[in-house]
Amino acid sequence: MKRPLALVQYLALRYSTIGQEVLGAVYLDARSRLIEDREIYLGTLDRSPVEPREIFHHALLVGAATVVVWHTHTSGDPSPSPEDLAFTRRLAQAGEALGVGLVDHLIVGHGGRWLSLHERGVC
Repeated sequence: MKRPLALVQYLALRYSTIGQEVLGAVYLDARSRLIEDREIYLGTLDRSPVEPREIFHHALLVGAATVVVWHTHTSGDPSPSPEDLAFTRRLAQAGEALGVGLVDHLIVGHGGRWLSLHERGVC
């Protein structure tokens, strides 16, 4: 995960026209090489009920060393909600307990707008 901008650009192209929140994960090996990109949840217009369980279950199945979680904001504004921040902290704790590092949680808005919760010090 050396270039979050490249990942965000890919995600923006893929999900910019979807009118629902989407959450996914990018699973990486110990050398930060892509194992798999997986869409995990498709939410409602403004919400995606998510639990760390499914994200890390799949990480363990594919033998991922680390994971980058991402989701879209249909409002276009990538500012994190209090729920986004709390969920990211839960993800980091769950990953630590399982031995799978949370590299980042990216929020993708519209028009090239995005936010890295790693850069904000949340994970």
